[in-house]
Amino acid sequence: MDSAPWIDHAREFRSRLLKWLGSFFLMFCGAYAFHTELFSLLAAPLNTYLQEDQSMIFTALTEGFFVAVKTSLFVAFIGSLPVLVYQVWAFARPGLFEKEAKVVRPLFVIAPILFALGASFAYMIVLPQAIGFFMGFEVRGDAPILLQARISDYLSLIQQFIFAFGLCFMMPVFLIILGHIGVLDQSQLRSHRRFVFVGILGLSAVLTPPDVASQLMLATPMYMLFEITLMFMPTTKKVPHA
Repeated sequence: MDSAPWIDHAREFRSRLLKWLGSFFLMFCGAYAFHTELFSLLAAPLNTYLQEDQSMIFTALTEGFFVAVKTSLFVAFIGSLPVLVYQVWAFARPGLFEKEAKVVRPLFVIAPILFALGASFAYMIVLPQAIGFFMGFEVRGDAPILLQARISDYLSLIQQFIFAFGLCFMMPVFLIILGHIGVLDQSQLRSHRRFVFVGILGLSAVLTPPDVASQLMLATPMYMLFEITLMFMPTTKKVPHA
């Protein structure tokens, strides 16, 4: 007796999940072998602002170890993201019509690229500006107030920046998919521009530290990507296949 369709889907899902987890584990092992160099790379935006009398610290006995593990997990996830996206595409492809597949296939290629662009934008442009803003609150003089940053706090901050910008830069992919499955269309998005703009500002305020510069640096490219996405949205809402 043939197995039920849902059992076959479950087996395929498990198989593809294991393939991604395998690549993730291999990348984690490789990243952990170089965790010191990788953390130094992540810490570079802050190190440019530190003076000779300043350094990063850890205050708990286990903190250094957990930062090494979290750094390796972070790098492994970023590195295995293309594998994850491919496995999702391969799992979803049999359920799509050929016309739908032609639309969705390029999006699965573009998604990791957009994430990488967002992460790079956060690391190279936004993070240095945000650090400069916060470092402006240092006081040097007779009663100095100097930063002694905990490595775990800094790692959490840079992860927040990179994930927030990476995911937000993937917004066009999500919108185009929603458009081609009949949930949204171009006219709907155009008529709700003001609400989209307010929503982007609110999301930027939640995902970034509480300084206006960081929030605008996320909101501005997000809104620009939204306007570009409109050109690729269906002009009328599609009727989903029965």
